Amino acid sequence: MITRVALTLVLASSTAVAASARGTLASQTQSATVKSPMPSSSEHFLKDTLDDGFWEVEMAKLAQTNSNDDRVQRLGECLQADHEKADYEMRSILLAHNLEARDKISSARMRVIDARREVVGHQFDVAWLGEMQRTHEAAIKEFEKHQDDPDPDVRAFVVKTLPVLKEHLDKVTALRNEIEK
Repeated sequence: MITRVALTLVLASSTAVAASARGTLASQTQSATVKSPMPSSSEHFLKDTLDDGFWEVEMAKLAQTNSNDDRVQRLGECLQADHEKADYEMRSILLAHNLEARDKISSARMRVIDARREVVGHQFDVAWLGEMQRTHEAAIKEFEKHQDDPDPDVRAFVVKTLPVLKEHLDKVTALRNEIEK
């Protein structure tokens, strides 16, 4: 009987120590994954850019369905892949800072895209390339403002992504020049 009581006490004590260790590990892991607060300017930049990125993805998908030109369709595929990757990275940064991060395009912007579904062929290509040129020029200006962002995660994202945006702009501009001849 005494042995059974002693064994029960040892098991209970071991279980309590293990639970305590798991709790300490869990809190250490949680504190390691949640980053310090992000400056509001960095947060606004990321959230606005994320919405722009979702819009770019939807517009890129539209290029793949509404264009009859293989070059425009391939460019749409490239833009879709790159912007989906960037959107994922932005969401990850926001979530790591324990901030809200939407996971799809806003309904207001989706209505704009829905209205553009009516345009097809060469007319679509000219309009789409013009819009992609304008939006990438604007995005580059915003990214350049954040090259020295106070948040190191945002700064690293900007430095990594800015060359991709410039490459997109070069491709869009070159293709627009060819198509509008």
